[in-house]
Amino acid sequence: MAEPETRNSIEEIPLEPAEYRGSSHRVGGRHKGTPTTLGGGGYLDNCTDFKNRVALARRADPRLHELRKFGLNSRWMIVASVIGFDEFMALWQVLDEIERARRAREKSVTIRFRLPRFKHYLRHQRNLWLHHLATEQNLTLKAIQNMLKRETGEELSIFHIKRIINAQDQANDDG
Repeated sequence: MAEPETRNSIEEIPLEPAEYRGSSHRVGGRHKGTPTTLGGGGYLDNCTDFKNRVALARRADPRLHELRKFGLNSRWMIVASVIGFDEFMALWQVLDEIERARRAREKSVTIRFRLPRFKHYLRHQRNLWLHHLATEQNLTLKAIQNMLKRETGEELSIFHIKRIINAQDQANDDG
């Protein structure tokens, strides 16, 4: 039976390219006899600044804009920008569950944090979706009601759906 291959067991691929053997193109402590360059090292011209990373993340994912429009606190917006939208949503759900368990016990001495209930964000997304169905896809209120029931299992009256759509219109006009 043949021995299993390990990462360095393939003979065709040398661990050190021949052109570097015995030369000054080595790294770290293997620079024997090689003078250091004037000016030293330093950072490359890449994005290492925290504020730049946050700005890039904000531009990169339009869903972060939805969180801002939802009214998420600026501290939480920074967290969402740094870790990413999907990771932030998972974090939010976990924190929401922790807070719910804390409230159930009410005896625990834990750090409290201010973050809107996750279900409020889900309701906000539902409202945006209903508004989109009415304004962009021109569906009737009855068709929207049926789609909502079919897709989410949620039952809302046509009057309630109309109020949601009008409220979204108002919010869009304001901001």
